[in-house]
Amino acid sequence: MHTDYDTMWAELDDMKKYGPSSRHTRRLIRQAARRLLFSTVVDVGCGDGTLLLEMRKWFPGLRKLYGLDLSEEAVRRAGQVSGAEVFQCDISRHAPAIRADLAICSEVLEHIDDDVAALRHIARIAPQAIFTVPCGPITEDQKRAGHLRHYTAPQLAEKCGVAGLQPTAWTHWGFPFFDLYKRAVANRAWGYQTGRYSWSKKLACHGLYYLFMLNWPGHGERLIMTAKSS
Repeated sequence: MHTDYDTMWAELDDMKKYGPSSRHTRRLIRQAARRLLFSTVVDVGCGDGTLLLEMRKWFPGLRKLYGLDLSEEAVRRAGQVSGAEVFQCDISRHAPAIRADLAICSEVLEHIDDDVAALRHIARIAPQAIFTVPCGPITEDQKRAGHLRHYTAPQLAEKCGVAGLQPTAWTHWGFPFFDLYKRAVANRAWGYQTGRYSWSKKLACHGLYYLFMLNWPGHGERLIMTAKSS
């Protein structure tokens, strides 16, 4: 199924900024990054630049930020808000001639036909990486959003190994509250996928964000993995 990512990013608006799933994903990336040494970062699949902007806030000593995305609309948005050097590219086919200490690839691999090729390019760009990917069954809503597969930890570890990356740590997150929420928002009548959020929707997202703090550590349908060049 073809996904028009330019149209998708033009419609997303507040979801990445306020959505409780997106906020927790960034929190988990921050926790993983704090255990690593780096001064330059590339966000592979940077979207609208929200993560790049927060990385700059979390790690004020960063020397350089890069962003890569397939979508021209995402690249435009990320360049405007993040102050990073942003490139449009298909990471499964090629990568710009850049080097970074750390690559972050969050909620991207499940969209890519040749995910091993993408991993190989990521390994050439940076000697260490943080990945987040979905686990569990793929909903129809996720298929419409371009999900081609979901991963188990062994599956992602195996593909990293083929691409020249050695997994160093991984954990799961999301059980039970995020996993239930994910199924609920598959009903687009909730209106959490697109558009600008009203104050009441922002308040609901804020409440859900703190509810998700009660998830059982190490369990759920979101996988976070760190890896380094092997």
